[in-house]
Amino acid sequence: MTLTITALTKKGFVLAADSRATRPAVIQIPGLKSEDELSRAGINDLYCKVLPIGCYAGVTIAGNLSLVKPKEGVIGAPESLADIEQYDLQQVIEEYGRSVTGNENVGVLVKELYEAIMSKTNIEWRLERLAELHAQLINGMDGTFFGGKVKGIKINKDVDIPNIEITYSTNFESERTDVIPFQPTNLTVAAYSMDSPWFSVLSIPSGKNDWSDGDIISTGSGSEFVNKIFSRSAIVPEDSNGKLFATCPYFNEHKIDWSKLSLEEAIELIEATIKYTALIQRMSVTAKYEYLEIPPSINSEVTVATIDREKGFVYVKAPKKTEVTI
Repeated sequence: MTLTITALTKKGFVLAADSRATRPAVIQIPGLKSEDELSRAGINDLYCKVLPIGCYAGVTIAGNLSLVKPKEGVIGAPESLADIEQYDLQQVIEEYGRSVTGNENVGVLVKELYEAIMSKTNIEWRLERLAELHAQLINGMDGTFFGGKVKGIKINKDVDIPNIEITYSTNFESERTDVIPFQPTNLTVAAYSMDSPWFSVLSIPSGKNDWSDGDIISTGSGSEFVNKIFSRSAIVPEDSNGKLFATCPYFNEHKIDWSKLSLEEAIELIEATIKYTALIQRMSVTAKYEYLEIPPSINSEVTVATIDREKGFVYVKAPKKTEVTI
């Protein structure tokens, strides 16, 4: 997960994010052998989640970084990595960003960005694999103390947060149904279009786009914490559990008016907020879950960029470019 903050000041946008990318130990696709893992457990602390889209727009990334789909002609579960096409979200966004020239309509940018990303994945196929994985786990309990037998599976792909419903029986309950959501990715898009500032949250894979009329947007695993200290117009997009937008008035009480801040002041405040969140998470998560070896999902290496009418998108601080491995 991650933490991103995008704010609109009197001089332009500030886009910021931490630089940690965590990768799972195994691919969530049943049928692959251990040597064919899509991504091994690991942490990249120099992953850039703030990217330009042309000259006058930018995007921050929060959520799933991997895009996967079967190669043409492959039906059902893959037998090896040779059956899969895999992409990194950062690379897909960078490639699209390089194709954008000039100050294009922000509505067109959002639409084209969504199409570019969705062309690299197959959500229905991934939901089917997710269902197979959980069915295997449940059926694997059969014969144990808990027991487990799948009765039915329903795939819901045409909803805001795609999910699977698995109905099964156990030794303790005659029947129960679990809803397992597909983890969404939230992109905050900020742009100057027609000489006016616009920004929104684009949710992948649903395509839901929420335009903001406020002055700050926060996304990622740390956004709920951030919203306890940010302004009334801070936005938390729906997460994988369907949690709705949330607002908190802390900075209103302290008379913080983003529209009156300079870019430098906003950068100082946002960078400090991300570092503070990373520190709190590091102290609490590692202390509580050290025996599980769960690393904090946010680090204190902050990527910062600005967008204004004169200079367009400019990096203020960015992690060193690293090769993206999937």
